[in-house]
Amino acid sequence: MTAAAGFLSVLTHAGIAHDHWAGGAESAHPASLPPHRLIVADDPAAFAHVTGATVVVVPLGTAAGAPRFAVAMAGEVPSAVLVEVAAIEARSARDRPLAPVSADVGRLLHLVCRARRARSVLDIGSGAGTATLWLAAGVRQPGGRVVAIEKDSARRSLAVAAVARAGMKAFVDVQMGDADRLLDRLPGRFDLVLLDETAEAREGHLLALFEGAFLSPRALLFSHGGLAEPVALARTHAHLQVLPEIVATTSLGIGAGLFVAVTAPA
Repeated sequence: MTAAAGFLSVLTHAGIAHDHWAGGAESAHPASLPPHRLIVADDPAAFAHVTGATVVVVPLGTAAGAPRFAVAMAGEVPSAVLVEVAAIEARSARDRPLAPVSADVGRLLHLVCRARRARSVLDIGSGAGTATLWLAAGVRQPGGRVVAIEKDSARRSLAVAAVARAGMKAFVDVQMGDADRLLDRLPGRFDLVLLDETAEAREGHLLALFEGAFLSPRALLFSHGGLAEPVALARTHAHLQVLPEIVATTSLGIGAGLFVAVTAPA
C-alpha cells in the first residue's frame, strides 16, 4: 500500500478525476499536466520538472521522516490571492495572531476544490480569510461561491477587505456570527466544507450539517487544527469514521493537522 492510499481512496469516493504516479523520480513523467485532473505522486520529486502547475507536498504525520506524497494540478493560483495571503500571514506574525492556514493546507484545499469543480463551499471559522481566499480561487472557474462564517468582527473585516483586494468579491460571502445561528439561513447544499474552529464547536456543527441535509452527495469535509483539544478532536474524527453517511476518510499531517471525509453518493 502506498503512502497516498488513503487520499486516493478519498478522491475516488468523491468522484474526482485523478491519476496516480506510482514510480519514483527516476520514472519518465511529462513536464506538463493534463487539465482538470489531479495528479498524485508517491515521490514528490516526480514534479520537480513540471511547469505551469500548483504542487503541494503532503506528509502523513508530524514526525521527522514521515512518509510523504505530492498532489498537483495544471494551473496556478492567481497572484492577487497569493499577495493577500502573504499580507495576512505577515500581519499575523507582526501584530497579533490571526491563525492563518498554512500555504500547504491552502494549496491542497484549492486543488481539491478545483478538481471537485465545487460550486458551493462553506468555510466555518474563516478567521482573517486565508482559507477563504484559497477556496475562492478554486470556485471561480465554475462560477461557484464560498460562504465564510466568522464570529470575530475584526477578523471578518480583514477577510472582507482581503477578498475585495484579491478580486474575489463576486465569489465570496463573508458572514459574521455563530454558525449555530447562521446555518439554517444558508441556501442549498455544499460540495465542500472546511471546519477550522475549536474542536468542541465543530462537533455540534457537524451534527447540524448532517441533520439539516446541508451536504451534497460526494461532499468533502475538511477538519483542520483543534490540536489544543485532543479529546474533543479525537471524538469528532472517530464519529465521522462510523457515520453511515461517510464512505471514506483519511488523516494528513499537513498544517495543524487535516482530517478529510467524503459523504456517500446519492
